[in-house]
Order: sequence, then structure tokens, then C-alpha cells
Amino acid sequence: MARFFRSNLTMNYSQQQDAAQIGVPGTFLFDGVVASGGTSLYYLASQIAAHPNFKTAWTRKLCGWANSGSCLPNDPELQRVAQVFASSKYSWNTLVHELFTSPLVTYASPTLTTQTNGVVVPIVRRAQLCATLGNRLGIDDVCGEGDIPLQFGSGGGTSTLPSPPFCNCNDDPAVTASNPAAPCNTNGCPKFGPLPLAASQLPTDGYSRGVAAPLYINGADPFWRSSVEQICAYVADKVVDAGSSLYSSATPSAVTTSIGAIVHGLMGLDSSRDTQPIAILTSHYMSATGAGGSPTVALKSTFTAACLSPWVTGVGE
Repeated sequence: MARFFRSNLTMNYSQQQDAAQIGVPGTFLFDGVVASGGTSLYYLASQIAAHPNFKTAWTRKLCGWANSGSCLPNDPELQRVAQVFASSKYSWNTLVHELFTSPLVTYASPTLTTQTNGVVVPIVRRAQLCATLGNRLGIDDVCGEGDIPLQFGSGGGTSTLPSPPFCNCNDDPAVTASNPAAPCNTNGCPKFGPLPLAASQLPTDGYSRGVAAPLYINGADPFWRSSVEQICAYVADKVVDAGSSLYSSATPSAVTTSIGAIVHGLMGLDSSRDTQPIAILTSHYMSATGAGGSPTVALKSTFTAACLSPWVTGVGE
């Protein structure tokens, strides 16, 4: 299938202008399906979309991302979700809604996948945790992802690539004694103290070279736990007793309201499942104030405890 790209792009990724290269047709060959005769990338795309496993492949891809593990292609529930996806004319929103309400992700009932592979409750990775906190609390870029430095190779600033954001120009490898005037961009330095560093330690999704299956981290370790706790503690400072904040400890009734709002808003639990979490967090708050903590500190600690719960730090809960 590489032939399709060679017919449309040069080795430097610009548009192919060589008629000899453009005129060579490619062959689509994947999983028993063979098609040839076209040269355009649109032809390749049409063959991919027409493949009989297209709907199942996308469903498995999203299911694997949600569960941090493989979902069996012959699972009747996965096939049902895939068919709904296909029937919706491949609506991405339909696939997301159907899959994330399916027992493949919720584990509300047995599936062939869970019966064969067991049940895994994966941890949130960086993108998931940051999006969850941002959406549920209404905070833009809660993890400071815009401030996490991105390294462009090892050369720093060049004429074709922007210099990576550094907090100190002395850290930019492009700035040397012989070239002190090299461009240096410090605009990407953390704005909120240590948060971007903590967020950068969270695992991300990716692929290993030469391996078709994605690489998902689904086990907690001390580094992950420490990073999540730092982020939750930072967010607590932003949403508890901080001006027009979401949660207030001004009065006992305000604390009660805030704990309920934390359970419903942050943890995402409705009234049918909130009794025990509210009782646990209320007990936590009382223990914190009983140990000498101020109402503000106690409520921040309560928020952090809720933030570290599986309903925030786990996927599919």
C-alpha cells in the first residue's frame, strides 16, 4: 500500500510531480481483501472504508483505548456495537455513546471479552484525566498542557522549526557561547508552579515501533499516584474558597452542599449512588477539622480525596 503514497507524495512529503511516479497504480492488500487499479489516496481511503472489518476495527480500537486492553473481535456485544456504528453511517459520536454505555466498558453485565480476559479497571492517562477535570470543573487547560515543553529533535531553534519552550534560555541547546543570539522561546514556561511537571509524568497512549497493537498503561505505580495527587491538590486550590469558586467552606451548610456537589459534579455520581461517597467524604472532612485543620484546608483535603477516587482516576467507572 506504500505505492499509493509514493504516487502522491515525494520522499520529502511534498506533492508528487513526477508523471512516471504518479502513473503507477497501487494495490490494496489487507486481511484477505485485494484491490488494485487506483493511484489516488482517495482510492486507498475508499478501499479502507469498504473493508468488511472496518466497523469492527474502529470499534475494537476505541474499546481498547477505553479498557487499556484488547477486546475480542468475536464478542457478540462488540459486534452489536460495531453494527450500530455502521448503521449510523459511521457516526463517531454514535460509536462513542454506544460503546461507553456498553458492558464492554461499564462491566455492568458479562461479555465474552471479560469472561475470557478478565476485568481490568485501567487508570486514566494524561489526556483522560486532564479532560475529565477540565470538563467537570469548567477549567481550561487544567493540567497546563499548553506549558509542557515539546522537544523538536535535539537542535532547539532552527530556521524551519520553532525553538522548544524553555523557562531559561540557557537550557536551549541552540543558545551557545558562540551563538548567544540564537532564538529562544520562553513563552511556554509553566504559569501555575509545578503543575505542568506533574502532568508531564502521567502516562500517555502510544505505539511501539513495528507493533500493530497500541501501548496502553493500565497499572498504577508510585509515580502516577504522586502526579495525580499533585494535580488534584493544585485543582483544589483553584476551586475551594477561591473567590467565586465552586466549593465553599464558609458555613456548615455550605460544606454540606459542597460535598454533595463534589460527589455529583467531580465524581460524576447521580443520586442513586451518592449516599456512601457523601458519607465517606463527610467523615473525611470531620476528621480533618478534628485534627486541627481549618475548614478551607479540610474541604481541600476532601476534594483531593474525591479526586483520587476510582470515579475520577479510573476509566469505565
